[in-house]
Amino acid sequence: MLAVRLLNNGNYEEINGYDQRKTFDDLHSGESKKVVNALLSHSFHEDDWKQVQDICIHHSSDQNSNVRGIAILCFGHLARIHGELELEHVLPIVKKALNDPSEFVRSHATSALDDIKFFLDLR
Repeated sequence: MLAVRLLNNGNYEEINGYDQRKTFDDLHSGESKKVVNALLSHSFHEDDWKQVQDICIHHSSDQNSNVRGIAILCFGHLARIHGELELEHVLPIVKKALNDPSEFVRSHATSALDDIKFFLDLR
């Protein structure tokens, strides 16, 4: 699966799959761009959806709004790609993010919630 993200300049950047070591290192680097790319890579390429979900739960409360927003968005990716989430853990986080001070986080929460509802057939 080709995974891309839109950059601020209007161009797209491919998100490649990372090995476990690079993912772990980047998630713990403290550098928001590395964390964001690791979250996206992991959500698109890791087969263990629960592991990705737990990592996203952890990063969904990050102080950096870019990290927080992407962590929330990745819940929607997981719903679409794997068709599974622990809704009792994820839905409260996504719903809370709908009221985040950051427009970036709020918009990704809206997208994630739409994907979760659609791909997990919630009404």
